[in-house]
Amino acid sequence: MGLQRRTDPQRRRHAWLRQPRKTDAIALGFDVVHYSLQDDHVHLLVEATDRRALSCGMRRLVIRLANRINAVLRRSRKGKIWGDRYHRHDLASPSEVRNALVYVLHNGRRHGRVAADELDDFSSARSFACFADLPRDPVNDGLAPRTWLLGIGWRKAGALRTTDTPRLRVSPSRAS
Repeated sequence: MGLQRRTDPQRRRHAWLRQPRKTDAIALGFDVVHYSLQDDHVHLLVEATDRRALSCGMRRLVIRLANRINAVLRRSRKGKIWGDRYHRHDLASPSEVRNALVYVLHNGRRHGRVAADELDDFSSARSFACFADLPRDPVNDGLAPRTWLLGIGWRKAGALRTTDTPRLRVSPSRAS
């Protein structure tokens, strides 16, 4: 483990290469399939082979995002950019997955950043090739889901449209 010094033939100088870790193989079971970036939070639809792959993948994602944000902002100091937590909810049915897709792809509408007839530029909605009312070229699609539910199973719960709007959750105490 650790860094190993090797000569980089293209740069003609020494480069430090990281040795593979056990967590690299575990992280291969983790993919971010859809996302929505908001002002102070992120919504993700991810696929993970198990809890360990999810935990490892989220940890790696957070570290990479923090490093990129620090590089873009040219921050010389180091510190927290990301909170220490995430909320996980396992999706088990086609209707749950369809509702989650609507929520993530159109979350900008819920926060008032996107008009009802537009797609959110800060989400993966533009790479989603399965909107029923929008002809798409599936060749330029984003990351293809590996699971049946996120790949095609959600279609059993109804078509997704560009005009769908995420619903606000009603707490059980107020639903009466």
